[in-house]
Amino acid sequence: MSARIHTAAPVPLLRRVVVLLVCFSLGMHWSVLQGIAWTGMLISNLAENSVVESVEKTFDGEHPCPLCLAVKEGQQKEKDDSKPVAAKSVKKFEAVLSSENRLVPPSGLEMSFAVFLTPNTRHVEETAKPPPRAV
Repeated sequence: MSARIHTAAPVPLLRRVVVLLVCFSLGMHWSVLQGIAWTGMLISNLAENSVVESVEKTFDGEHPCPLCLAVKEGQQKEKDDSKPVAAKSVKKFEAVLSSENRLVPPSGLEMSFAVFLTPNTRHVEETAKPPPRAV
């Protein structure tokens, strides 16, 4: 019996992992969590109020749930963590020009062009011929 060994990773799984990593790097996990929080708030507000009042109470920003507060805190912490890295990596570039370091454009008289001594010829290589076959 011969056992078949599969060495290639499943492509659909790898695609999903890559998509998830891109989503996390873009901060989409905060949007998903905020959507879950709003859905939970809307459902709990519908048990007590009318539809219009529940929607207003959910999205007015004055009545946040604990998950909304956690999302807001996490987003703020993420922004604060990214600021020092960006500030450290950016350095001021200062250029000082003095009268001694002027850039002077070349005059037209000093310009020269390459001269072609041979005409353009097509280079053809001889193809290698296979050895004769033995009869």
